[in-house]
Amino acid sequence: MESLNPLQGMKDVFSSRARSKRIMLNTLVEFLESSNFEQIDLPILEETDLLLKKSGGTLASKMYSFTDPGGRNISLRPEFTSSAVRAFLNQKIDPQITTKIFYYGQIFRYTTENIGGLREYTQVGCELIGASSKSLDTEVVTTAIQGTNLFLNDISLRIGHMEIINQILDELNVSNRLKFFISEHLSVIKEGDSGIEKLVGLAMNLGLISKETNEELPNNEDRGELLQSYLKNMGMYNLGVRTIDEIQTRFLNKGIHSQSVDNFIKTLNTIYEIISYEGEYTEVLNHVAKNSSTKIREIINDLSNVIDSLKQTVKINNIQIDLSLGKEIPYYTGLVFQITSDYEDKNIIVNQGGRYDDLVRVLGDGQISTPALGFAWNLDALQMISEVGR
Repeated sequence: MESLNPLQGMKDVFSSRARSKRIMLNTLVEFLESSNFEQIDLPILEETDLLLKKSGGTLASKMYSFTDPGGRNISLRPEFTSSAVRAFLNQKIDPQITTKIFYYGQIFRYTTENIGGLREYTQVGCELIGASSKSLDTEVVTTAIQGTNLFLNDISLRIGHMEIINQILDELNVSNRLKFFISEHLSVIKEGDSGIEKLVGLAMNLGLISKETNEELPNNEDRGELLQSYLKNMGMYNLGVRTIDEIQTRFLNKGIHSQSVDNFIKTLNTIYEIISYEGEYTEVLNHVAKNSSTKIREIINDLSNVIDSLKQTVKINNIQIDLSLGKEIPYYTGLVFQITSDYEDKNIIVNQGGRYDDLVRVLGDGQISTPALGFAWNLDALQMISEVGR
């Protein structure tokens, strides 16, 4: 007889645990409604290309994708944001007005990284589309923390800002190709000398850097083969037309000269010195601001103001600055954050989010530019951790 067990990463939930999860869901729904968010129901299936536009290919290897009977490439949703933005664009909602929506439901990711090894779990989240005011950054993080505090008191906040790293790379005159490459590998840079050595080798193989400044890159055919190999290694092999006709073409057409190895190493050491610095949040921000440009100091000041406001309004045990946050989500453009709690000697993410001011334009094929930000709870993680504390 064939096994009657659920698929790996899926689970059956009965009686008291099912009731507990429903109660937690209802509690979050009531909380978001009291915070003036309106509910939206979204499809569990979306066109694969829509999801890949949003993720930049990062989620490609983690998606449940298939061809439907009509021949369309579709996927089970790995998150909600792209569907929410698609619905916003489809309804032609006025982007000058801040739209506050929330949603909940199952998401699917083919990965073992989630708590309990789950590949199907419940998200409850919200989006503020048309949210240009900087004060909304504070409102969103406050809402996320207050909602988490309904179930957990012992939580920590990791917070960063993507614009700081992007601005530093701009001021170092790093090419767009190398900016993308470096941003994708911030966790590797954090390893120090060994990580930097790895990236130097990979960048040389891709033709991004050379031993001599302005050395010509390998021909496009060779670089194309290297790029395809790189994308596969990064889990981006399931991009269809976008990989071949868009990503590869844009990559190959961006310049005919590479940066020197020495300059590249100097850039990586600069980034390492910034993202690896640890300490109390004011100490870290002061360290980054030291000898920085006016633009970077302005971003740091905005981030500091958000944290100062949070300390006055919410209950949070620990606040950490992490400027490598957001590396896995390439559409983040500004503030990024994670709320974590301890579970079986591990620090588990129960909520995360950030600002994504370019995503509406990207999914709308450049038709409209609209600021936005949002976050989502992992309800299964919240339930597991909260049950330990009972």
